[in-house]
Amino acid sequence: MSKTILSLLAAIVFISCNNNKTGNGTSVHTDTSAAAAVRSSDTLVISSQAIVYFRPSTKKIEKERKAMGEDDFNTASDDMANYMAEATTFLDSACKADRIETYICNGDSVRAVRFLLSNSSVLMTLPDTLTELEGVYFFDPAGRRYAADITDISAEYQRFF
Repeated sequence: MSKTILSLLAAIVFISCNNNKTGNGTSVHTDTSAAAAVRSSDTLVISSQAIVYFRPSTKKIEKERKAMGEDDFNTASDDMANYMAEATTFLDSACKADRIETYICNGDSVRAVRFLLSNSSVLMTLPDTLTELEGVYFFDPAGRRYAADITDISAEYQRFF
């Protein structure tokens, strides 16, 4: 009987380790063939129409704060927070209506995003190398990945989707 229980526990652990989910219930797939600098557990893989919110890592925030100075950084951060809040409000509604998946890419936990195209090629994005501190990417597996202008998110969404 103890062998049966151990076998059952091992099966549960194996299944749960291979079925990663984010907090919002969307699947996060890992990829064992990611670039050598990126561990597969740090890679978000997306293969369907999606919107990805990029959030900066703590390291990137501190680097920007040092480069800009405290006052300028705080001003820019307040502006960015406002634009991101407006973009999120619009996109939450639009994505629900159009059934488009959304992902949040937190720079402290996700080091790379792999966008899988329908022709089997891959577009790789490294969040800490993006020019903006935060941002929104639109993705379509037909071959498009686009860094949206969050100051005009409604028009950007209409043009892309």
